[in-house]
Amino acid sequence: DSRGWSATGDGFRVIRGHWSQLFAASCLHRDCSPFNLVDTYRMIGGGGTSPRRLLFSLEAEPREQAKALLEGGCGSQVAFQLGASREIRQWPVASFAAVVRELAASGIEAVLVGGQADRALAAAVTEQAGVAVRDLCGATDLAVLAGVLEQCALLVTGDTGPMHLAAAVKTPIVALFFGPALPHDTGPYGEDHLLLHAAVPCAPCAHASACGAPYCRDEIRPEFVAKLVRLRLGNDWSAIERLARAETVVRVHRTGFDGDGFFYSRALDGRQPSHDVLREAYRGLFIAEARAGGEGLLRDNPEPFGSIGSGIRAAFLRLATLAGEAERVADDIAAAAVRGDLMETERAARELGVLERSIETLAAVEPVIRILTTLFSFEREGLAAERVEVLAGLTAGLHRRLARRANGILAQVGTGLETKEKERWMSTATATH
Repeated sequence: DSRGWSATGDGFRVIRGHWSQLFAASCLHRDCSPFNLVDTYRMIGGGGTSPRRLLFSLEAEPREQAKALLEGGCGSQVAFQLGASREIRQWPVASFAAVVRELAASGIEAVLVGGQADRALAAAVTEQAGVAVRDLCGATDLAVLAGVLEQCALLVTGDTGPMHLAAAVKTPIVALFFGPALPHDTGPYGEDHLLLHAAVPCAPCAHASACGAPYCRDEIRPEFVAKLVRLRLGNDWSAIERLARAETVVRVHRTGFDGDGFFYSRALDGRQPSHDVLREAYRGLFIAEARAGGEGLLRDNPEPFGSIGSGIRAAFLRLATLAGEAERVADDIAAAAVRGDLMETERAARELGVLERSIETLAAVEPVIRILTTLFSFEREGLAAERVEVLAGLTAGLHRRLARRANGILAQVGTGLETKEKERWMSTATATH
């Protein structure tokens, strides 16, 4: 049973397994990425019951070593992971220092954690903060770090490995997401963590990008982080929500799990931009597919939970129309091949090619549908058959699923399209071939 990236017998790439294909499509279009990577990997591996948390087995000895490192502290101790894998993913030293200084005024001791490579950062933060801190950078291995995080009241961090370790030992987290980091797919897998996302227009940038002016890091202000830390330590969720609703650029997310056991990162500001609505629609669609065995059908007629612009709705409607037409033409190819009608087979194949190019063109100008069209492309890569009618039948099935998925998105966001507008898109689609 092969899942994930593989190759056909003649050396062409093929991504095996629906959730592996969805993972690949989501990575390419992360703005609407519907699932946390833990859930995606879980489903690739066969699903099963969601653990609703990460697991880490902490032995007695490293726990005692961690206690010794933290001994003598007075008041709450808050851990700070300063470093990150790349500079663009790292909050500025001055910002960390300002939070450490402000929390110290409230009797909260900063515990700086990280590896040997973070020692220079720790020294700079300590100098700029001008208050006593506990610097443990380079003083722990992974197990002792887990013990330190377990005993701290909270962790302030970027999107880092220690963030996930803290989630595994059930330490509350205030995490900062900017650059390529996005709360929805790499947020800490657990409940009631706070994730701050600098929702600037260019976010999230590509992992390989080399931004010359990463201003997104400065959008998350130290005083705002310090307020959230104090409120989270006090479990004052009503005040946290009020603070989130008053913020304009930085969005504050609270983590949790839905009724199906899938992680979510939900913004507390009450706003519903189109990409949030689409992300929820994609989640609903693919969870429904998982329940129904991959048929691409929503079992019920869901009440629309959000709205998107008419242009976005029209893109999904046109995709559904083009895919439906392509399914019909692929069925014509299969029927003509069974009859041995070569001329009709070739004519229908040309027609199908025009329709499929129309779908590619639509995806090029409408990014909102690209998760569906990219997923369709990955699914089509794996098609293989020796007989034309069999291959055409399989192709028809893929187009049928694509049309169902597009209609499934529309069912969740409400089409809001007048009959005449729908007829106009249908006639446009028909005219393309």
